[in-house]
Amino acid sequence: MNVNRVKKQAAQYLSFDMIQQHTELPSFPDFQVQLLLAFLQPDLQRGRRDELYSLVLSLVQIGLDAHDEVSVRNDETEIAEMRSKQIKILAGDYLSGRYYELLAAAGEIDAVRRIAEAISDVNQMKISLYLRKQQRDLSGEQYLQQLLAIRTRLFLAFEGDVPEGQRKIWRDLLAAGTKALILKQEWQHLTELSGDYEGWAVWELLSLATEEDRSKVLAVLDEPEALRAWFETHRIVERLEAECERTEEELQQLTMNMRSEPLYEEAILPVIDDLRRITSRLYN
Repeated sequence: MNVNRVKKQAAQYLSFDMIQQHTELPSFPDFQVQLLLAFLQPDLQRGRRDELYSLVLSLVQIGLDAHDEVSVRNDETEIAEMRSKQIKILAGDYLSGRYYELLAAAGEIDAVRRIAEAISDVNQMKISLYLRKQQRDLSGEQYLQQLLAIRTRLFLAFEGDVPEGQRKIWRDLLAAGTKALILKQEWQHLTELSGDYEGWAVWELLSLATEEDRSKVLAVLDEPEALRAWFETHRIVERLEAECERTEEELQQLTMNMRSEPLYEEAILPVIDDLRRITSRLYN
């Protein structure tokens, strides 16, 4: 597997001056790409179709993630901030549309269909999540599971190209590793809480609060310090750390027989180490 070659190929689509000057794109999906490259059928690896599939999936994922990073709130007043939002939307559209061009040129029409179906599913799941947020009909666990389904659906489009005997471990690793990345992102959001945060911690808090307290929490969702005080009252950070610890243990169990493989060292261990850095607070 050669994730660096895929990254190099992706860079030509990501390194536009306008993007670099005015906004920042989401990170390359390292873990998911390395996992896919390691498990795809040998005949795909020999023809380097594995790298083509990984390239288009990474571009689409970055494009979809770019859209997710654009706040739906209309309270920005700075021209530079508005321009950054506009360029991020355009960059997301550009990247998520490149898969058709690249796959069609290689004659990979079935792959085009699979990715198109996956993008459609992702967008439907995002709409469902948005509506549940608007209706306040969501717990922390439900939010996490819906986000996990959104973040893995694109790569599951190529599940059929993983050898049948390895599909279960591949799916389990994809889910556990992606969950770990989501939890890490949530941890980062909590350490630098902003007024537009509406992630796992909010829904976990609302599921724990009494009806009276729910109303008070909803009234301060755009006030980081007030929201942080509610998080402290209900020990939300500690609950997130415990979730990280459970996910680390799951990854350790799944990779028990993989410790000597390059995939473990290069892709899985860095994810586990990130979780360990978060959970180390539990024992200090």
